[in-house]
Amino acid sequence: MLTAERFANYLMKEEGFRNYSIKGTKKNSRFRYKGDHQVIFLNKADKNDSLALNVAAHEVGHAIECKDKEKYEVFRLVGYIFFSFFILTCIFKVIFLIPLFLFGVIWCCWYARSEGEAEYYKMLLCRKYLGAALQKYNDNRDAVEILRMMEKENKRYVSGSWVFSFLLLFSFILIAMFGI
Repeated sequence: MLTAERFANYLMKEEGFRNYSIKGTKKNSRFRYKGDHQVIFLNKADKNDSLALNVAAHEVGHAIECKDKEKYEVFRLVGYIFFSFFILTCIFKVIFLIPLFLFGVIWCCWYARSEGEAEYYKMLLCRKYLGAALQKYNDNRDAVEILRMMEKENKRYVSGSWVFSFLLLFSFILIAMFGI
């Protein structure tokens, strides 16, 4: 049976990654990049359902996206600056509100774009490798049906990440200004 962990391993190997690890977590699945080592954390509860394969491929999509190390480091730097201005705005209120908003918008756009890129790579990977991975692990699920489900999730997720990022920004601004 093809599990999320097996699928992530399969995709990473097929894409030529050598210095990576896949770990289980009780938290949400996520990707972390530390130095030259990529770590994919997959939720332990997500074992072998089709949605878990979707999540695993999305996280591998982040790994592919982060092959450009400079782009990833700039994203992290903008995030640190945004959160620094958040703390400064909490302390000093209005003075740092404009930089908080500007860096927040930049971070939100970058975040949503990053999630969109991961979804784009996910779909490329799944179209290319899902059938072979299902066959390798003697999984009789229908690759076409799984891809259809992934397409639907892809559209929902990409639009949702734009909404989420800007709701997060405005929440930070409200908290910083009014202590809500």
